[in-house]
Amino acid sequence: MHSVDTFRHLQDEATRWRRYLHQNPELGYEVHNTAKFVAEKLASFGINHIETGIAETGVVALIQGEGGEGPTIGLRADMDALPIIEASNKAWSSRISGKMHACGHDGHTTMLLAAAKHLAATRNFKGSVALIFQPAEEDGRGALKMVQEGIME
Repeated sequence: MHSVDTFRHLQDEATRWRRYLHQNPELGYEVHNTAKFVAEKLASFGINHIETGIAETGVVALIQGEGGEGPTIGLRADMDALPIIEASNKAWSSRISGKMHACGHDGHTTMLLAAAKHLAATRNFKGSVALIFQPAEEDGRGALKMVQEGIME
């Protein structure tokens, strides 16, 4: 059983990821930079099954466990921001006028990346984990489009 201390080493790195994503919000299906960032991180974790361009800018990756045959479970995060002007004046505030991660999707993406890094490093499970990074959650169309394009296959 892992303790919280097992994951403390990810805290500073994940904070940097979230702040970068918060500073660079993108809307709807136009999450090109975010998708590229996600795919590059996943590859750096040693994940070699990564598909991009699903529902235009979605990313799906698969991590195989080393515990043998088993089910595939999916973990999902949304990547898009909202058309809002940020007024927080934090060091990591949005650099893109009129766009902001006011709904937490920068955090969702970061949490899934952190989980992916841990799962890829340990692979201490049976079956597979599908990592689903979804665009266009805010308009309610991104998930359906990903399913229509076959991510459940």
